[in-house]
Amino acid sequence: MKIAFNFKKLHAAVEKMKPEKKGAFYYYPQMPLPDLLNAKLKVGIDVPLNQIDFEMGLSRYQDRHVIFYVKDHGDNLLSVLDDPEMYGRKVHFWDCVLLKEAIEKGGIERYIVTNDDSGQFMISGYDFNLNKINEKAKLNICKSCLKKSNYKGYALKKPKEMLEIYQHFDLSVFFRTYSVFFPESSELKTCYVPEGYPVDWRKISTRYKTKMNYVCEGCGVKMSDHKMHLYTLHRNGDFLNNDEENLKNVCTACYMKEMPSSPALMFIHLHQTLTRLRQKQGLILRNSTWDDVFYHSEPGLHPLLYYCKEADTDLPEMGYSLKQEKDESALLFDLAWPKHRFAVMMDPRRVNMAKVKGWEIYMAKIQGWEVFSVKECLDNPEKLKTLMP
Repeated sequence: MKIAFNFKKLHAAVEKMKPEKKGAFYYYPQMPLPDLLNAKLKVGIDVPLNQIDFEMGLSRYQDRHVIFYVKDHGDNLLSVLDDPEMYGRKVHFWDCVLLKEAIEKGGIERYIVTNDDSGQFMISGYDFNLNKINEKAKLNICKSCLKKSNYKGYALKKPKEMLEIYQHFDLSVFFRTYSVFFPESSELKTCYVPEGYPVDWRKISTRYKTKMNYVCEGCGVKMSDHKMHLYTLHRNGDFLNNDEENLKNVCTACYMKEMPSSPALMFIHLHQTLTRLRQKQGLILRNSTWDDVFYHSEPGLHPLLYYCKEADTDLPEMGYSLKQEKDESALLFDLAWPKHRFAVMMDPRRVNMAKVKGWEIYMAKIQGWEVFSVKECLDNPEKLKTLMP
């Protein structure tokens, strides 16, 4: 669609000011700059280990969520291409024990960081004639990372269940699980129309959202002030059947639960917005079961919650607001055990910023609270036993 611009009013304002020299006005549409770093990470960037950040446990490069691996497989390359499970190096995503051992031994110092979720990684090495070869191969995830991060409760599972998680590890699901920790990730655009949908899908979706008063049919939160974060799904999966009884409105959090293979990501600011909306609308009540806790919490918190459930702690409250004395502002905890004055903040930046500034954590400690990041709890799950009834 061609957009016309009229500068008559602007020219009239210039005439009133009577400048010595009149200028000209032009409109040059500016295209958004491509995310060059993201494009490079899709291919993979060779970096020294000390440039990979593990402050939150998860591996991070220039504030982007990444996984990392060793590219060079030396004269073992052909064996790796033939049987990557047996001979291939592993892909890491956490500050794990094996990585620390390698550092202590003065091992490999350079790695490839990437956010590619295809499962295929560019590796290099030599053939029998010492010819340099670069090929893609399927590399498996590091079991030590799975255990240290307790991804999907891995550290608490029986051997058969651990093997199931390891063999079915999906990088796309993994990146979505922790997207809430990384605001720089690419978000699903609200104008996105999946391939194969009817051309008037946006109109169909908007009409249905309006009729249902922009209420999420998953958790019940009303999204009329945040319409861009409400999606319309097809109950039976047939996106050509647009009868109203086949449609369902869901907020971003419920969307990710209903559509685990979707490109949608959750971000900390959106998570906090949804939490506040649910609180204001009376939707966050004291949880009665662990199933309630897991359903209403972010997947990025689940590794910690698995430990809590195993330790038989009290059920946590989500989105708990700690009022500051003589201050209208409140400190928002993602998980809290008020009886024990124990809280967890999911956003590591808020934890670190609060510790640097001092006031938030200081105010919490005045009231007898202990505040931790998710990583601090995962590094020492024994402290969770203090939350037992």
